[in-house]
Amino acid sequence: MSLRPAEPADCAALSDLALRSKAHWGYDDAFVEACRDALTVHPEDLGGRVVRIAEVDGAIAGFFELIPGYGKGVVEKIFIAPDHIGHGVGKALWRAMIGHAKERGVPFLQVDSDPHAEGFYKAMGMRRVGEVPSTVFEGRNLPFLTCYLPGRVLGAAPDLDLRTGGEWAFARDHAGDIDAAWARMTAANPALYNGRMLLTVNWQYAAGRLDALFADVPYAAFLHWRDAGFPDTKASNIFGSAVVMSGDGALLLGRMGGHTANAGLIYPFGGSLEPMDVNETGRADIAGSARRELHEETGLDAVEAEIGPPLVVHDGPRISVAFVMRFPDPADVLLRRIDATLAMQDPPEIADVVVIRSQSDIDAGLMPGYTQALIGHLMD
Repeated sequence: MSLRPAEPADCAALSDLALRSKAHWGYDDAFVEACRDALTVHPEDLGGRVVRIAEVDGAIAGFFELIPGYGKGVVEKIFIAPDHIGHGVGKALWRAMIGHAKERGVPFLQVDSDPHAEGFYKAMGMRRVGEVPSTVFEGRNLPFLTCYLPGRVLGAAPDLDLRTGGEWAFARDHAGDIDAAWARMTAANPALYNGRMLLTVNWQYAAGRLDALFADVPYAAFLHWRDAGFPDTKASNIFGSAVVMSGDGALLLGRMGGHTANAGLIYPFGGSLEPMDVNETGRADIAGSARRELHEETGLDAVEAEIGPPLVVHDGPRISVAFVMRFPDPADVLLRRIDATLAMQDPPEIADVVVIRSQSDIDAGLMPGYTQALIGHLMD
């Protein structure tokens, strides 16, 4: 099997393959014909999209079409020729697509899946998070699946200069959209609170030094930017992470509570920077933020831990400044201590604690890319 970029001359063959692959699942001729426009590959698609073909013995066996973006990538198409289904072509295309997505800094993938393909996407590590309406058939809903791609550990940052006083034009220019989106979100989750946070409008990492400029913005603006697919690509969310490592070498991560904006996701303890994290010099104290969040969420005190220079982990529009905190207690003792703290909170921000002992514990459906990168870095 070999993979190659698609060329304009391939488009007719790819469109025909997509129709044959769709028909393989028992759809009648009228159904398949109605899908023709949606399944057609156009020569102009080859410009801004990544389209790769798998060939077996010189014949096209399958292809994928990926729409890469700053905050997410959309899996537009993966189709396998019927006589090659079940022979590893889909897995090979998936691995290639992941590689191209990572090369382009895509942190997150989503797909509107045919019901018959849902099992494949789940086997590849995606998670069903809901349904979306079909663009072809009114009243028909399709499985909507997502997964996170691993971020990248840029290196340690013993030198931090995190300045405040920046301006974020996106929040000003989209105030009406932000208010409307916030109204929808709070109608669905009344527990959300529109506080203030610090969002990065410019940053640079080089030679062990992280420089960043932050703007003071409403949480509602951040959520709208995130949910809209991070349209302002100059902005980033730099935040502190308290990475708890036990005396017996396990990592302890938090699973976010159902009332939070990140319900169900698994990542290190921590949170976005807030105005209270700004010190008298106008700098953001990200280490202090990580220590505070750790204590608030778990009851653990960072003074008990050995802490080295933070790691900078790049994950698309997210940048984690990760403080690895090595506690002397084994994982089971730390777990009991944290559980005792959670039992006193109403409601706890953390639903429960997930113990990670190897890279095989990575869950791409629930762990953001920076979390996956940290696990890979610390447990290689």
